[in-house]
Amino acid sequence: MTKVFTEPLKELENFEELKKSISCKGITDIEGPIDVERPHFVMSVTDPEKTKLVIVSDDTKATEFLQDMRLYDRNAVYYPPRDLIFYQSDLNGNKLTKDRINCIKILTENAGTTVVTTFDALMEKIPGIGRIRESIIHIDEETEIDTEALSKELIRIGYRKSVQCEEEGEFAVRGGIIDIFPLTEDNPVRIELWGDVIDSIRAFDAATQRSIEKLEEVNIFPASETIRTQCS
Repeated sequence: MTKVFTEPLKELENFEELKKSISCKGITDIEGPIDVERPHFVMSVTDPEKTKLVIVSDDTKATEFLQDMRLYDRNAVYYPPRDLIFYQSDLNGNKLTKDRINCIKILTENAGTTVVTTFDALMEKIPGIGRIRESIIHIDEETEIDTEALSKELIRIGYRKSVQCEEEGEFAVRGGIIDIFPLTEDNPVRIELWGDVIDSIRAFDAATQRSIEKLEEVNIFPASETIRTQCS
């Protein structure tokens, strides 16, 4: 479907010259496209297999661009700035952190993603993508679990220990059951152990605590942008 919109641009004079210029290092200054045409233009002159970074002036323009961009790239994602007033008014900053970490998740899992952001967000310092990748906890049915070590690691990457896992960014341990609510998932996961061996991994409803579906694996992304140094 995307080609229906992008192919006509190839008939424009100097189109190939423009694509070549954009593929080279340096800045290519382009004038002309109005706001609603820009996503169309971006997809037409860039490599669909490569990640694209679109920087706009503010949140409003970012939202508008993202909505238009998803016509061409359904995986397009917004990386919001850390609005300090809103961030601090939210007890754990979960909404903004979730959006930002989810963007990082999509970047690690999908090639050719389009990231829309603002200058403010781009100027903020976060841990390197390599450090974030190293902090992802992968759990599958073959994983052996040391409950104490896993708890320490979850706390290190920003999770809060609770009596019952009900909110994003929390985890709970009860005997041979470990509940974790990843910041990047819609539902928490329950890991049932037989000793240190995993018996099952299931997604469950946080409100009813009832199982929803069986999972073969889960990736636990950090719940904070401030990742503590890993102890040796």
